[in-house]
Amino acid sequence: MKNSILLGSVACLGAIALAITASQSQATIGEDAFAAHPVNDPAFAEVLATADVQLVHAAPFELVEPATHYWRTDQPTYTKGLLLVVQVDPTLAQPRQTLEPVLYVGGQTAERVNFGYPSGQLVLIVPNMDLEGLASAPMFFGTPALPEQVTPEVIAAELGRTLANGTPPPSAERISLATAEPLTVLDMGDLYFEASHLIEKYSSSETDLIRGLRVGR
Repeated sequence: MKNSILLGSVACLGAIALAITASQSQATIGEDAFAAHPVNDPAFAEVLATADVQLVHAAPFELVEPATHYWRTDQPTYTKGLLLVVQVDPTLAQPRQTLEPVLYVGGQTAERVNFGYPSGQLVLIVPNMDLEGLASAPMFFGTPALPEQVTPEVIAAELGRTLANGTPPPSAERISLATAEPLTVLDMGDLYFEASHLIEKYSSSETDLIRGLRVGR
């Protein structure tokens, strides 16, 4: 499937896509774990179950105009949430012509605002979550899927699985170090503009996306 299908709200702005970056010194996962159809690859499922997602940046935000979260079937509206940067293995962020691992923050699907490859640094929008909620929200990759087809029941099952695996939420120290000034912006266009500065800082090679998110702002 094309990545533009996966990127619901970013596509509405005409931006091509999303994702983020990991340090170059971090070991990457072998490409043999990512066959043409990784959904059916047991090795890939094991990689996802143990993949590390590290918090780098966390800024609470508030929107004056409500937005729609397209990255789940029920498409809830929201005016508050978190703008995050996380570090992952860059191989997990690599765009593919197939289903992509869904990234969760607690019981919420995260909207990826960049590709994050080869940097490994992903900029995320997590609706209806604050820093207090983040303290009890493990960050993890779920089963490959189209995010806009993920149901609340699937989300609950994925969260239950990762809790059973013992995946911890970000530590209080990590959240404290990552916390940035809160943002109040008019609408999603302004929030994407703010996200473009994070992409420029953490995944600077994504120049076309950065320019696209700044059009008209």
